[in-house]
Amino acid sequence: MNTKPMLRAGLTLCAAFALSGCLKGTGLQGSLAEVVYNSITEVGEFENETTTMPTSGTASYTGSALIQMADSATDANQRVMAGEATLDARFSAAGGAVSGTLQNFVGAKDVDMQAFNAAIYTGTVADIETQLADFSPVDGTIDVTADTSTGERFTVGFSGTLTQDGDTIEVGGTGAGQFVGADADGVKVYGGTTLNGFGTQSTLSENGSAQEGQIYINATK
Repeated sequence: MNTKPMLRAGLTLCAAFALSGCLKGTGLQGSLAEVVYNSITEVGEFENETTTMPTSGTASYTGSALIQMADSATDANQRVMAGEATLDARFSAAGGAVSGTLQNFVGAKDVDMQAFNAAIYTGTVADIETQLADFSPVDGTIDVTADTSTGERFTVGFSGTLTQDGDTIEVGGTGAGQFVGADADGVKVYGGTTLNGFGTQSTLSENGSAQEGQIYINATK
Protein backbone atom coordinates (compact mmCIF):
# COMPACT_ATOMS: atom_id res chain seq x y z
CA MET A 1 0.00 0.00 0.00
CA ASN A 2 1.32 3.44 -0.87
CA THR A 3 -0.90 5.55 1.35
CA LYS A 4 -2.66 5.29 4.69
CA PRO A 5 -5.24 7.33 6.57
CA MET A 6 -3.96 10.24 8.60
CA LEU A 7 -5.77 8.86 11.62
CA ARG A 8 -4.50 5.33 12.09
CA ALA A 9 -6.12 2.46 13.98
CA GLY A 10 -3.94 2.78 17.08
CA LEU A 11 -4.92 6.40 17.56
CA THR A 12 -8.62 5.88 16.92
CA LEU A 13 -8.57 2.95 19.32
CA CYS A 14 -7.03 5.06 22.08
CA ALA A 15 -9.60 7.80 21.51
CA ALA A 16 -12.47 5.35 21.35
CA PHE A 17 -11.47 3.75 24.61
CA ALA A 18 -10.67 6.96 26.39
CA LEU A 19 -11.93 6.57 27.42
CA SER A 20 17.22 -2.33 12.38
CA GLY A 21 16.72 -0.95 9.34
CA CYS A 22 15.37 -4.43 8.45
CA LEU A 23 14.50 -6.06 11.78
CA LYS A 24 12.85 -9.36 10.94
CA GLY A 25 9.87 -10.84 12.73
CA THR A 26 10.39 -14.58 13.09
CA GLY A 27 6.80 -15.66 12.55
CA LEU A 28 5.24 -13.25 10.03
CA GLN A 29 6.09 -12.26 6.49
CA GLY A 30 8.24 -9.17 5.98
CA SER A 31 10.22 -6.93 8.30
CA LEU A 32 8.79 -5.92 11.64
CA ALA A 33 8.34 -2.40 10.26
CA GLU A 34 6.19 -3.83 7.47
CA VAL A 35 4.17 -5.91 9.95
CA VAL A 36 3.49 -2.81 12.07
CA TYR A 37 2.63 -0.64 9.06
CA ASN A 38 0.40 -3.17 7.33
CA SER A 39 -1.52 -4.27 10.41
CA ILE A 40 -2.33 -0.73 11.54
CA THR A 41 -3.21 0.37 8.02
CA GLU A 42 -5.43 -2.63 7.25
CA VAL A 43 -7.28 -2.50 10.58
CA GLY A 44 -7.88 1.21 9.94
CA GLU A 45 -9.37 0.39 6.55
CA PHE A 46 -11.62 -2.32 8.03
CA GLU A 47 -12.93 0.26 10.49
CA ASN A 48 -14.52 2.05 7.53
CA GLU A 49 -16.64 -1.02 6.79
CA THR A 50 -19.80 -2.14 8.54
CA THR A 51 -18.76 -4.82 11.01
CA THR A 52 -20.52 -8.16 10.74
CA MET A 53 -19.85 -10.98 13.18
CA PRO A 54 -19.76 -14.73 12.59
CA THR A 55 -21.97 -16.61 15.04
CA SER A 56 -19.88 -19.79 15.07
CA GLY A 57 -16.47 -21.12 14.12
CA THR A 58 -12.94 -19.83 14.65
CA ALA A 59 -10.45 -17.48 12.99
CA SER A 60 -6.74 -16.71 13.29
CA TYR A 61 -5.23 -13.23 13.16
CA THR A 62 -1.67 -11.93 12.86
CA GLY A 63 -0.32 -8.44 13.30
CA SER A 64 1.59 -6.13 15.59
CA ALA A 65 1.84 -5.27 19.27
CA LEU A 66 3.18 -1.97 20.63
CA ILE A 67 3.93 -1.19 24.28
CA GLN A 68 4.94 2.19 25.65
CA MET A 69 5.66 2.93 29.30
CA ALA A 70 7.27 5.48 31.61
CA ASP A 71 7.11 6.85 35.15
CA SER A 72 4.42 9.23 33.88
CA ALA A 73 2.19 9.00 30.82
CA THR A 74 3.13 12.61 30.02
CA ASP A 75 6.88 11.90 29.76
CA ALA A 76 8.19 13.02 26.38
CA ASN A 77 10.63 10.06 26.23
CA GLN A 78 9.48 6.54 27.10
CA ARG A 79 10.45 2.88 26.85
CA VAL A 80 8.91 1.42 23.69
CA MET A 81 8.65 -2.21 22.57
CA ALA A 82 7.36 -3.43 19.21
CA GLY A 83 6.53 -7.05 18.42
CA GLU A 84 4.22 -9.50 16.72
CA ALA A 85 0.73 -10.63 17.68
CA THR A 86 -0.78 -14.03 16.88
CA LEU A 87 -4.40 -14.29 18.00
CA ASP A 88 -7.22 -16.82 17.76
CA ALA A 89 -10.93 -16.00 17.98
CA ARG A 90 -13.80 -18.32 18.82
CA PHE A 91 -17.22 -17.08 17.72
CA SER A 92 -20.67 -17.78 19.15
CA ALA A 93 -24.04 -16.09 19.15
CA ALA A 94 -22.78 -14.00 22.07
CA GLY A 95 -19.80 -12.60 20.18
CA GLY A 96 -16.11 -13.37 19.71
CA ALA A 97 -13.59 -14.32 22.40
CA VAL A 98 -9.90 -13.67 21.68
CA SER A 99 -6.70 -15.28 22.99
CA GLY A 100 -3.13 -15.58 21.76
CA THR A 101 0.48 -14.49 22.19
CA LEU A 102 2.55 -11.31 21.82
CA GLN A 103 6.14 -12.17 20.93
CA ASN A 104 9.39 -11.38 19.07
CA PHE A 105 9.71 -7.94 20.64
CA VAL A 106 12.45 -5.40 20.13
CA GLY A 107 12.68 -2.27 22.22
CA ALA A 108 14.53 0.81 23.40
CA LYS A 109 14.55 3.27 26.28
CA ASP A 110 14.20 7.04 26.08
CA VAL A 111 12.34 7.01 22.77
CA ASP A 112 11.07 10.39 21.58
CA MET A 113 7.33 9.67 21.60
CA GLN A 114 6.40 12.53 19.29
CA ALA A 115 8.72 11.24 16.57
CA PHE A 116 7.80 7.60 17.20
CA ASN A 117 4.04 8.17 17.04
CA ALA A 118 4.39 10.28 13.90
CA ALA A 119 6.27 7.43 12.20
CA ILE A 120 3.89 4.71 13.38
CA TYR A 121 0.58 6.43 12.74
CA THR A 122 1.21 8.83 9.84
CA GLY A 123 4.55 7.77 8.36
CA THR A 124 5.82 5.23 5.85
CA VAL A 125 7.44 1.82 6.27
CA ALA A 126 10.81 3.57 5.89
CA ASP A 127 9.92 5.96 8.73
CA ILE A 128 9.09 3.01 10.98
CA GLU A 129 12.31 1.23 9.92
CA THR A 130 14.25 4.32 11.02
CA GLN A 131 12.56 4.32 14.43
CA LEU A 132 13.25 0.61 14.97
CA ALA A 133 16.85 0.73 13.71
CA ASP A 134 18.36 1.22 17.18
CA PHE A 135 15.98 -1.14 18.98
CA SER A 136 17.49 -4.30 20.51
CA PRO A 137 15.96 -7.76 21.13
CA VAL A 138 13.58 -8.31 24.05
CA ASP A 139 13.25 -11.77 25.59
CA GLY A 140 9.91 -13.23 26.66
CA THR A 141 6.29 -13.33 25.57
CA ILE A 142 2.93 -11.99 26.74
CA ASP A 143 -0.12 -14.25 26.91
CA VAL A 144 -3.46 -12.84 25.85
CA THR A 145 -6.34 -14.74 27.47
CA ALA A 146 -10.03 -14.61 26.60
CA ASP A 147 -12.25 -12.83 29.12
CA THR A 148 -15.72 -11.60 28.14
CA SER A 149 -17.39 -11.04 24.76
CA THR A 150 -20.49 -9.09 23.75
CA GLY A 151 -21.10 -8.84 20.03
CA GLU A 152 -18.10 -7.19 18.36
CA ARG A 153 -16.67 -6.06 21.70
CA PHE A 154 -14.59 -8.21 24.05
CA THR A 155 -12.12 -8.05 26.92
CA VAL A 156 -8.86 -9.93 27.42
CA GLY A 157 -6.33 -10.61 30.13
CA PHE A 158 -2.58 -9.91 29.82
CA SER A 159 0.15 -11.92 31.54
CA GLY A 160 3.85 -12.08 30.84
CA THR A 161 7.42 -11.08 31.62
CA LEU A 162 9.83 -9.39 29.20
CA THR A 163 13.53 -8.77 29.81
CA GLN A 164 15.88 -6.38 28.03
CA ASP A 165 19.31 -5.03 28.90
CA GLY A 166 19.02 -6.25 32.49
CA ASP A 167 15.55 -4.79 33.03
CA THR A 168 12.48 -6.90 33.85
CA ILE A 169 9.12 -5.72 32.52
CA GLU A 170 5.93 -7.29 33.91
CA VAL A 171 2.67 -7.01 31.98
CA GLY A 172 -0.70 -7.88 33.50
CA GLY A 173 -4.28 -6.74 34.02
CA THR A 174 -6.93 -6.55 31.34
CA GLY A 175 -7.60 -4.86 28.01
CA ALA A 176 -10.57 -4.12 25.76
CA GLY A 177 -10.95 -5.03 22.10
CA GLN A 178 -13.20 -4.86 19.08
CA PHE A 179 -13.67 -6.75 15.82
CA VAL A 180 -13.84 -4.67 12.65
CA GLY A 181 -14.64 -5.45 9.04
CA ALA A 182 -17.28 -7.12 6.91
CA ASP A 183 -16.56 -10.59 8.32
CA ALA A 184 -14.71 -9.62 11.51
CA ASP A 185 -11.62 -9.40 9.25
CA GLY A 186 -9.63 -7.35 11.74
CA VAL A 187 -9.21 -7.05 15.48
CA LYS A 188 -7.83 -4.27 17.65
CA VAL A 189 -7.03 -4.37 21.36
CA TYR A 190 -6.14 -1.58 23.75
CA GLY A 191 -4.66 -1.95 27.20
CA GLY A 192 -3.93 1.03 29.42
CA THR A 193 -2.88 1.60 33.01
CA THR A 194 -5.71 4.12 33.39
CA LEU A 195 -9.15 2.56 33.92
CA ASN A 196 -11.16 3.09 30.73
CA GLY A 197 -14.83 3.21 29.85
CA PHE A 198 -14.96 -0.55 29.27
CA GLY A 199 -13.88 -1.29 32.83
CA THR A 200 -10.45 -2.65 31.91
CA GLN A 201 -7.09 -1.66 33.33
CA SER A 202 -3.66 -3.05 32.47
CA THR A 203 -0.60 -3.15 34.71
CA LEU A 204 2.98 -2.42 33.66
CA SER A 205 6.10 -2.47 35.82
CA GLU A 206 9.84 -2.11 35.32
CA ASN A 207 12.11 -3.82 37.84
CA GLY A 208 9.21 -3.93 40.29
CA SER A 209 8.29 -0.25 39.93
CA ALA A 210 4.82 0.54 38.57
CA GLN A 211 4.78 2.33 35.24
CA GLU A 212 2.13 4.20 33.26
CA GLY A 213 1.54 3.24 29.67
CA GLN A 214 -0.43 1.52 26.95
CA ILE A 215 -0.58 -1.69 24.92
CA TYR A 216 -1.87 -1.58 21.33
CA ILE A 217 -2.61 -4.63 19.18
CA ASN A 218 -3.72 -4.55 15.55
CA ALA A 219 -4.20 -7.81 13.65
CA THR A 220 -5.96 -9.18 10.58
CA LYS A 221 -6.95 -12.59 9.17
